[in-house]
Amino acid sequence: MLVGMVQFIIDLIAETVNVATLLLPVSPFIYFNIAMEDLQFMRGLAWVLPMNFVMTTLGLWLVAFGQFYSIKFLLRKLKMIK
Repeated sequence: MLVGMVQFIIDLIAETVNVATLLLPVSPFIYFNIAMEDLQFMRGLAWVLPMNFVMTTLGLWLVAFGQFYSIKFLLRKLKMIK
């Protein structure tokens, strides 16, 4: 009985996360890259500095910092760190 309830809750959470990820775009920067392709100076800048790499790195950097500060906030709330 208890195992069935726990399994149901796990399945419900997994399905909710699955639906939430289906609503997200493949990349949050894809529209930015498409909009910038029409600008002439962006073509020259992209020749020197690969914008796809910059946008990907910036996204990963923001996610890493977001996770760090989220975990730090949670641990402070749980009084595990000062």
